[in-house]
Amino acid sequence: KDGYFILNANLLQDVFTEDEVKKFREIRKGKNIYSLVVYNKKEGEHEFEGSKGSTRIDGKTYPITSDIAVIDDQIIISTLGKRVSSLFIKSKDIADTLKSLIQYIIDTKK
Repeated sequence: KDGYFILNANLLQDVFTEDEVKKFREIRKGKNIYSLVVYNKKEGEHEFEGSKGSTRIDGKTYPITSDIAVIDDQIIISTLGKRVSSLFIKSKDIADTLKSLIQYIIDTKK
């Protein structure tokens, strides 16, 4: 199954420890979730384990300051600032729209 993600790799590293990131990765791996990722990173490319595709976009022109995860019909939107907060949405229509947008970005940046 596919998981669709929009994230800022640097902010994720600031908010979560390497052990926490590894735990999230293991959960996805255990559920056979393969990621499609649109992301910002200050320098260089980021390697996403278990990724079916990823695209780095310019963070100055298109800043990403929240984390968005879409799996099936579930969406989690989280802030990645000093105070982390999250919003959970269960909606096939919203999930499908976000999946389409993420896939479009990945397809057009190839």
